[in-house]
Amino acid sequence: SAPAELHTWPNDFVVEWTMYFIANMSLTPPYTSIPPTPNFTTGRTHYHVSSDSVRSMRETYDQRCIPVFPPFQGNDFGCSFINANAGPSNGTSYVLFDHRRPPSVPACCIIGRPFHPPPPDFAHSMPVRYRDRGTGSMVDWNVVWDKDAGPVSYTHLTLPTKRIV
Repeated sequence: SAPAELHTWPNDFVVEWTMYFIANMSLTPPYTSIPPTPNFTTGRTHYHVSSDSVRSMRETYDQRCIPVFPPFQGNDFGCSFINANAGPSNGTSYVLFDHRRPPSVPACCIIGRPFHPPPPDFAHSMPVRYRDRGTGSMVDWNVVWDKDAGPVSYTHLTLPTKRIV
């Protein structure tokens, strides 16, 4: 595999995505196909940069909340993470859980203070970057190892540019 291109997010975007939670730590990217798992969700990210130090972001997980809050018995309910006008020293991160949450889970809670969305160039500092065509399309992988969650990867699909003649 070749070195990955360095990607920088635009200052404003909305993107819809599908996230797969792969529990088997021996199955790490790159994938030739997505490993079989019933644990996936669709979602969307809304991102806005107001200035170099102030950013807003909402990330919504539709079917399954990202499983980072033990001691949940499961994650088969939706959630949204919200940061509004957050800077490095003043941001607060909230999580809202949908109506399918377990009775022991509150509807809303603060998960970090100070906390802020990543800067547009956050992938530049991720320790592992590589490019792969295993899925048939050119994909740039940016990976960091989380001691609790295992590998966390962000992928950038490189789509061919179409010439307009």
